[in-house]
Amino acid sequence: MNARWAGAGLVTLGGLTGFVLVSHGYGPSRAHLPLYIFSVTVHLVAVLASRKLPNSRSALWFMVALALLLRGVVCFTPESREADYYRYMWDGALSAHGVSPYRFSPAQILRGEADSAQVRLLAEEGHQVLARVNHPELRTLYPPVAQGLFALSYWLGPFSSNAWRVVLFLPDLAAGLLIVVLLRRANLPLAWAVTFLWNPLLIVETYHYRHLDLALAPFLLLFLLGLWKQRPYMAAAALAGAVAVKLWPVLLVPFLAIGFWGCRARMIKSLLLFAVLLGILFIPYWTSMGSEANSGTVAYAKKWDANEFAFRLFEPLGISISRQLPLTVDGRIVSRAILFALLLGGSAWFAFLAARRELGSVALALANLPLLMLLAGPTVYPWYFVPALALAPFLRRPSFLFWAPLLVLTYLSRSAPNALFLLALVHIPAWAILTLQIGDLYRHGVKTDA
Repeated sequence: MNARWAGAGLVTLGGLTGFVLVSHGYGPSRAHLPLYIFSVTVHLVAVLASRKLPNSRSALWFMVALALLLRGVVCFTPESREADYYRYMWDGALSAHGVSPYRFSPAQILRGEADSAQVRLLAEEGHQVLARVNHPELRTLYPPVAQGLFALSYWLGPFSSNAWRVVLFLPDLAAGLLIVVLLRRANLPLAWAVTFLWNPLLIVETYHYRHLDLALAPFLLLFLLGLWKQRPYMAAAALAGAVAVKLWPVLLVPFLAIGFWGCRARMIKSLLLFAVLLGILFIPYWTSMGSEANSGTVAYAKKWDANEFAFRLFEPLGISISRQLPLTVDGRIVSRAILFALLLGGSAWFAFLAARRELGSVALALANLPLLMLLAGPTVYPWYFVPALALAPFLRRPSFLFWAPLLVLTYLSRSAPNALFLLALVHIPAWAILTLQIGDLYRHGVKTDA
């Protein structure tokens, strides 16, 4: 076993242990973020050391044991006063009782406007959770598969954030197993799995902040497997499931078309199955689009922004174009429509570069899309990067992992004296990383007869 690899893993554990202690008030509160960044940075040493580590049973068991220990330690962090998971718990309570979570906003329920005795009873039982939901004036925007996970959390423990942690561990475990299987099938070192299993960004955002995004990981991995091995039904079902967890994977549809372009029958079957499954899965969701005034989906699509950098160029462009249109259209919608079209074009380009190539090239092409989406888009949060981490174990040069320490700095954007300078520090190196990864796609793509 490589001493530097194991040592970096143990130091990462030490950093996260300090993070947990500081969150409980042991030590200066300002050390919270530096310890997070320190852990993410030290993890990169383990990633580099894993590049030449041969497969061995002892290394595998050490890797798995430390992965579990890292997650277990971070689960000791206390509750947050304001966090997204309060929305998850409230939505889960409604779904578990057969009430559409898309019907009422938390603010409506708190004002007693819900015309359902069941909802009023739940509001009394879960008042502390309901009162802490972010943006209570908006109805939920989370798609149906995500709602199923929220409901499962409620069934395991009503209004319990620890029950939600247990639910999050299920896709985490599934993703870890899929990564090991894929590494074996591609004859890649199993130690490369530390890019996912030991990743502090993934662990903190999932088990401390308790964000949903990790639930995408197994769907993205199955999508990757379907593309690599040319299995259209697997790829289509996995992509539909991913979109039903969070909406952004719809940008990966070009991979579905171009990935099976060599066999038109497979391509048509995959696109048809994707469309049918998506239509079925989203039957409950369309009500979230109505009544624009309090629709979370519409609000997010129209005006949400945070930690953006390049998008500041799109917004004036959209406003300028909207003024030239014969109809009255919000410039913010136009700017986001332009961005969506460009991202679809980027997705098609990446898909073309990786079509029918080896596993690493397909994974790299898929990973480039969320990176581009974050760099060009209006909302940049560290947890949005988590699903892409599931693709890192298959990359011979996982350059985009080096963005993680900078990405954590976005937590300072609200308090930084010069937020634009901070965001430039976060974004500009990532554009260089994306350029490097696109170059890797051109240089190292190898055709495969999967």
